[in-house]
Amino acid sequence: MADAVGSVVLRCGKLQAAAVAGELRCLTFDGAEILRGLNAPLRDENWGVVEIETVLEEAIGHSYRRRFRGKDAPVEGSFSVEMTDERELRAHFSLKAHEAVLLNRAGFTLLHPIEGVAGSCLTLRHPGGGSTQAAFPLKIAPAQPAMNIAGMEHAIGSLSVDIRFEGDVFEMEDQRNWSDASFKTYCRPLALPRPFVLERGQSVDQSIVIRISGEVAKVEAFPRAEAERVRLPQVLLAHDAGSLPVTKAAPLLLRVFPETTEDDFAGIEGMPVGGVEVVFDAVSDLQATVLRLVEHYPKLDRLTALPRPYLKSYQPEGPWPEGPRPTDALPVLRRLLPGIALGGGSLTHFTEANRCPPASDADFITFGNSAIVHAADSRSITQTLGALPDIFASAAALLPAKPLHLGLFSIGMRSNPYGDGLAANPQGRYMTMTNEDPRQKTDYAAAYAAAVLALAAKAGCASIALAMTSGPLAAAGPLASFLQFAQQTAAATADVIVEPDKWSVMTRRGGYSVTADAKGDLSLIYHFVEDATADESQ
Repeated sequence: MADAVGSVVLRCGKLQAAAVAGELRCLTFDGAEILRGLNAPLRDENWGVVEIETVLEEAIGHSYRRRFRGKDAPVEGSFSVEMTDERELRAHFSLKAHEAVLLNRAGFTLLHPIEGVAGSCLTLRHPGGGSTQAAFPLKIAPAQPAMNIAGMEHAIGSLSVDIRFEGDVFEMEDQRNWSDASFKTYCRPLALPRPFVLERGQSVDQSIVIRISGEVAKVEAFPRAEAERVRLPQVLLAHDAGSLPVTKAAPLLLRVFPETTEDDFAGIEGMPVGGVEVVFDAVSDLQATVLRLVEHYPKLDRLTALPRPYLKSYQPEGPWPEGPRPTDALPVLRRLLPGIALGGGSLTHFTEANRCPPASDADFITFGNSAIVHAADSRSITQTLGALPDIFASAAALLPAKPLHLGLFSIGMRSNPYGDGLAANPQGRYMTMTNEDPRQKTDYAAAYAAAVLALAAKAGCASIALAMTSGPLAAAGPLASFLQFAQQTAAATADVIVEPDKWSVMTRRGGYSVTADAKGDLSLIYHFVEDATADESQ
């Protein structure tokens, strides 16, 4: 059943929010963002979204209420919010299981904005009494920056925000790890066993009270950003050995495994390789794989090797998998590949590189990104662009003065470090943790990749993959056209401008600009120069 209300704005004096598809978005007070989102998602044992359907939805005055039931999961529940006055919002969530169901998460999630919050002080109240002083992290935190939360108080500019929780113990994570432009306060604590069983007849009942004090200080509008002269990154296409490349538009970021065959290598014979990622199970098969690799590509530029278990994610405190560690690869590779740049980091997201940092003697750091780990609507995806500068800066701090050679940055997910596999999407819906995102062949995907490239260039990244050679994440349609343009200007000197809603790149041969509207839709416009005979490499 479709949402009956759709999107509705709730207002009570200076307090305003939008109720969209069973959640609250953009809670503001006198124009200042208090929360980016407030919802109560259900996550299954693979961190996939438990699909629900609306039974009743209504918005009356300053309140919003939604009753729902699981499409396949045997659950029903409700989510409601009420603005009791212009400085207070109350929310309630309930869930009941009709049969036992496995869940990783069931409860409130609050998304705090980054701007005006990162680096600021935070007072935490704990269950049973007592409080501690903490802070929202400035650099991206690999572990939870706040735990054991029953309430919190912090400032946003000249405002004070107080939040009280009931019904569970909450903690916070830095969602910039996954390119979400927010800090997330959630339940239940990750240290507890998961998945957990919500037994038949068992229920979850939670409430939140948000109270705002103070007044918004009026400030003058910020001046428009000025252009910064940079060199554009090398643009690659990610390729899994064994798959058939459908395009030769860019050098490959080649990923090989112990099971990669000679026929697999033959399938890409003659194609340029910009970088190599080696997945291995033991040091012995790492050596064997590298020796076979150099038979086909004797002049490698750079290479990263990672044990297969590290394609999954682990908390910073572990427990870590048995077997070789990522740092065990470097001594072997130094001996086998003298003079070749050797990287460290992750072959998934920055999260995994942040939790298991590369060895200090690695020559560069690498990691990839998917924009739909936690949310799949276009507005949330566009907002991830706001987190990428923090990701690049935090990554650079892990290996100071070393280059960033980035892996695949895409909307869809290449692999799932957090569960057994990717979510199937046969109906082509907007959903998290899938490699089959319906926007991949649209103008939106091209505009998103263009904005990512502008941000990577501004951060000084040396290379980046923006699509794969084949499969659901392949460069197709408008994205393929953009990558062809990006290849023509790779390594060129460019003027880059980055603003909250605009990203632009201009070289002597032309350039492009990307703009975002209030709904999160992106538009890409090319700018061509009639006389483009100048040497871009100078």
